[in-house]
Amino acid sequence: MKRLAKHNLINYLQGIFDHSLHGIAMVDDSGVPFLVNARLCQIIGYSETELTSMSFGQFTHPEDVDRDLKLFEQLRKNEIDHYSIEKRYISKAGHVTPVKIHVTPVKSTKEDPWHAIALIEDISRQKKATQKIKAADQRAKDLNNLMEETWEIAKIGSWEANLETKEVIWSKPVYKIHGVPLGEAIDMDKAFGFFHPDYRAVAQEIIAKCIEAKEAWNIDLKIIARDGAGKWVKTIGQPVFHNDIMLGLRGILQDITEVKEANIKLALYNSTLEETVSERTRQLENVNKELEAFAYSVSHDLRAPLRAIDGFSNALTEDYLDILPDTAQRYLTRISDNSTRMGKLIDSLLSFSRLSRSQTSFQSFGLEERIDSIIHSIDPPIHCKITKENLGDVYGDRMLLDHVFQNLLSNAIKYSSRESAPKVHIKQISHQDSDEIIISDNGVGFDMAYYDQLFSIFQRLHTETEFEGSGVGLALCQKIILKHHGKIWAESKVGEGSTFCVSLPKKSIDNQLY
Repeated sequence: MKRLAKHNLINYLQGIFDHSLHGIAMVDDSGVPFLVNARLCQIIGYSETELTSMSFGQFTHPEDVDRDLKLFEQLRKNEIDHYSIEKRYISKAGHVTPVKIHVTPVKSTKEDPWHAIALIEDISRQKKATQKIKAADQRAKDLNNLMEETWEIAKIGSWEANLETKEVIWSKPVYKIHGVPLGEAIDMDKAFGFFHPDYRAVAQEIIAKCIEAKEAWNIDLKIIARDGAGKWVKTIGQPVFHNDIMLGLRGILQDITEVKEANIKLALYNSTLEETVSERTRQLENVNKELEAFAYSVSHDLRAPLRAIDGFSNALTEDYLDILPDTAQRYLTRISDNSTRMGKLIDSLLSFSRLSRSQTSFQSFGLEERIDSIIHSIDPPIHCKITKENLGDVYGDRMLLDHVFQNLLSNAIKYSSRESAPKVHIKQISHQDSDEIIISDNGVGFDMAYYDQLFSIFQRLHTETEFEGSGVGLALCQKIILKHHGKIWAESKVGEGSTFCVSLPKKSIDNQLY
């Protein structure tokens, strides 16, 4: 190699000094730099003039000064021939910069003053990268610990089996599930020995099928732990391949004893509950039938004596009216009126009891035509204005629904009859799965505080002297609508009228219900 001339060598070294990627400083025996390069000025943030008037202790982090001074003193006394340390510089702006320095003494002759050269490497990026790696490692450890804790809480563990050596590797939860000390050697024969005798053949068949057909499995089996406790486990496994060669099996095992036993108890309870419910339903149906038959029989049998009472009272009135005192006449009038009222109650009760035994026939029919027919049969007062809106088809038993709408319309006309201009409005709103029929009036209304009594049999919100009625009509309406799997409700305010709403399922929904 061609050697450089001395002046060229000096220029070459000067170029290295000026353009080095590392900071370079020449320091005297007191630790004051007398020559620094541009890179060091960039790392620390001081100018060359400022740095050559400062000792290195002035820009070294306070916590690192003593160690650096001690090593520098040992170097100056020739106790060591060099040293390398990591330390921190504090820049002129106050920023902390981690660096790695390498310090070596430089002395050409014995007469030359002692000085040292320091190479300074900015290791900020390496430190940040190391911190990130440590943080990532810590997160990975934390995640792994969390997963292990989660698996242990869930009583889930992993296992592997080597088909060649028959060696089986269990994770900590699997050892715990089997009641085996951690680390005890396990092979396939020992592992199979833990299965309950009733399930051992099943387990062996599953493994054989997996090896032959290379299929995964997921099945619940029963094992006997070392302490003799029976446990249910969910075992999931699959073959392990390398270059299309099956080397072994791996999977997970979960203790599902609590869940399995709870499901068994629940199934037994549900079975018992279904039988109990069925028996109670049969008993209730029989009681209801007996009650309905009794109500029908009583209502029917009451007619004869009631007719007799009414007949005798009428006979007394016709034959002896002239000779009867006023008090007796009033009594006969009250007997006749109450007989008539009792007859209406019996008719209502008979209608109510017949409903449960009546056969239904569901079909689509035009509501407007039925409403017109009902209004004609009611024959409302001329001054009562009845309006209709969007009446289309509905689905249900026409005769039963006729009874509902006749009752609701009759009530609307009756309870608005005291108004100077009574109004009744009936409209239909079609929804996706139902039809809603709304009947509203501008009558006396009722207090919503008593709403719970509205659809109860023989319950009335107005006295007989105010408005006549049996107290059965709305109860009968509700029973008919429930028979259609629909809903009936009302809204009202005293003195501001009432609105009754009926919701009936459409045919597509109804077909599933009946």
